[in-house]
Amino acid sequence: MTSYNYESFIAQAIESVIAQTVQEWELIIIDDGSKDKSLEIINDYCLKDERIKLFTHPNNKNRGLKNSILLGIQNAKYDWIAFLESDDYWEHNYLEEKLKFIEKYPDCGLIYNNINCFGNEKIIQNTTTYFEDLCYLWKNTEIKDVFDEFGQRNIVPTFSCVMCKKEAVLNINFETPCNPVLDYWIWWQIAEKYQFGFINKKLTNWRFHQTSYFSTSAKRLQHYMQRCLFINNITKIFKRQPKLSSQNKLEKILILSFCIYFLIYAKRKLPQFIKNLFITR
Repeated sequence: MTSYNYESFIAQAIESVIAQTVQEWELIIIDDGSKDKSLEIINDYCLKDERIKLFTHPNNKNRGLKNSILLGIQNAKYDWIAFLESDDYWEHNYLEEKLKFIEKYPDCGLIYNNINCFGNEKIIQNTTTYFEDLCYLWKNTEIKDVFDEFGQRNIVPTFSCVMCKKEAVLNINFETPCNPVLDYWIWWQIAEKYQFGFINKKLTNWRFHQTSYFSTSAKRLQHYMQRCLFINNITKIFKRQPKLSSQNKLEKILILSFCIYFLIYAKRKLPQFIKNLFITR
């Protein structure tokens, strides 16, 4: 669990881990320089439960999501790692369902699950088609090679629904060419070497709120353009040649999207918009 100024939500996230039906776990929390009361809340839980461990960067600096995830993975003792963002929470049987899946498909490299979205209804409405497509992708199977699917879109909605082999995530290149699509960068590399599994149960509760990454249409368009910048760089690191959708093959000329964005959202915020394309949070 990475933590960054989510004092209003992090207790619920931690409590959802404590409430798991499977109790053999460790919760590693990496605080990325929070300025609110997040550290105080986390420390209280650490004192109550020795399975909960807090890590920070030197001098409690903000080092970004990539470095926070790496710090957590490097300190994990188990062979499987589950991610939970500090503004989301799990259903009580999340770990139980994932462990059952591992027993059934031990060679699977990454397992993820369906999502319950809650919070901002306007944002949630924009996810309907995405989740319909996701369920259709997994309609007739629980495990498959999804490498080519990532050539069309990111089929993993959020970190909070993912459990993967520690060896799988340690043996990838974390130097993403575009920080805001770090998750896409990680999952696609894992998909090159491992099959993915999907549990069509809503085991993760994904919170949409005013400070969420996709809280405005401007941010959603910004994310899409970041993906356009990213797609042609990641394909260079693969040994396999991914099949890209016709849309992605045209993304080299999507500089036109920038013009649209500037006209609608960025008349007076152009410098900050460009800067935001390349930051993690």
